[in-house]
Amino acid sequence: LLHLGFRALDEYVSSHGALPPPADAAAADELVEIAKRINAASPPEAAVRQLELPARAGVLRQLALGAAAVLPPMSAIFGGIVGQEVIKAAVHKFYPIHQGFYLDSFDCLPEGGVPVDECSTAAIADAGRYGDQVAVFGTSMVEKLQRLNVFLVGSGALGCEFLKGFAMMGVSCADGGQLTVT
Repeated sequence: LLHLGFRALDEYVSSHGALPPPADAAAADELVEIAKRINAASPPEAAVRQLELPARAGVLRQLALGAAAVLPPMSAIFGGIVGQEVIKAAVHKFYPIHQGFYLDSFDCLPEGGVPVDECSTAAIADAGRYGDQVAVFGTSMVEKLQRLNVFLVGSGALGCEFLKGFAMMGVSCADGGQLTVT
């Protein structure tokens, strides 16, 4: 299903010159229709079954609504994977990934999706540097992150990366939020 979604994203970008904008339901619906068209043209053994189910179309809609978002944790994960694969290719000791690689993290999304008013264009603009997070998770989740009280033991190798991630995501940066590092 994700492969079909990314093929549809490629076709959307080819025709529009950019990824679907966040909070654009019409663009998300268009991506679902592109995916259905690609799926119908695929050989039966390669076609995604039961694409008409709301849950499957919902995955494609979520992919479209969050495609343009850049989230710091995802960037860190992919940066680490790419670095590892470059080293594998350079030293010829292990085999780099030689196929497609999809990281499915739909389980991070709110149950039932994000309410429309929480990821509207206005809400994304009001969020400033956290706009991409609002587009994917909604304003209530971003506000929860900003009001968290976090206790971090040590800021060595891992703690330093946690602190960087917290800072980029706005963790504990609002009134009522507190970050304590020992």
